[in-house]
Amino acid sequence: MKPALLPLFVAASLVASLSHPGPGDVKDKQAIVKKARAAYYNLPRVGVMGYRCEVVTDWRTMLGNLVDADALKTAGGQQSLKALESIHFWMTVDKSGDPKFTKKTDDVEADARMKEWTAQLAAKQESALTRTAHELRQQLILGMLPYPDEPFRLEENDGGYVISMTEGSSRGTIRMGRDFKIADFTTSLPDGTVTITPQYIETDQGLIMTGQRIETHTNPHDSGTESQLLEYSDFGGVRIPTKITSVIMLDRAPEEKPRRMILSFQGCQLQKAN
Repeated sequence: MKPALLPLFVAASLVASLSHPGPGDVKDKQAIVKKARAAYYNLPRVGVMGYRCEVVTDWRTMLGNLVDADALKTAGGQQSLKALESIHFWMTVDKSGDPKFTKKTDDVEADARMKEWTAQLAAKQESALTRTAHELRQQLILGMLPYPDEPFRLEENDGGYVISMTEGSSRGTIRMGRDFKIADFTTSLPDGTVTITPQYIETDQGLIMTGQRIETHTNPHDSGTESQLLEYSDFGGVRIPTKITSVIMLDRAPEEKPRRMILSFQGCQLQKAN
């Protein structure tokens, strides 16, 4: 399962509740942030308020994190895969705060122990998908940068801009260039830091995130690095992520092989603006 690395939406949620600006702000910072937000691909701007897809987990890859590859070839391993692949999730990503899920389970032959084990893994996977949905909502609908009418601090630094925000005892800092491309987003927490380094491609619809590296340095259990690769499909001129590959390394287990998770999104339906 995806470990307890603090995901993108934890850092990005600072944007929604920010401190008042201090001295040293750049003049016309609202205009700068408005222009910066416009540089990014955004679903509402292309007339889409959200979307719904079936989420397909590559369970063979997921189980490969837990057991030897040969174990998956046994009768028990094949039964486990069949049981897990009988679980179907549909996920809705929109502007509302909580992701919406629909779950369906096919009828398969399994004993009580297998059914209990499958249910536990499905519950953990739904939790991981909830984090993924929050991240996609932040990237594609709300945006990573604050709205111009929200309080924030913006300064010029090293030929670019630095945006600072605070919420309680946490502080968020976004560094971006003059081209408005975000270089990194660091959240300072009471017990450590989380730094997100995104990768973008330029399109005629704006900057689209194609990957990110999340470095978590907090408590020994959660510290580590997660790298994500996002692949998109075109739905009538609207780009939606239809595959996310994650590779996770935990600081507490450097001798272990990286953990991998692959999600595919199928049968996507767009929610067009009225």
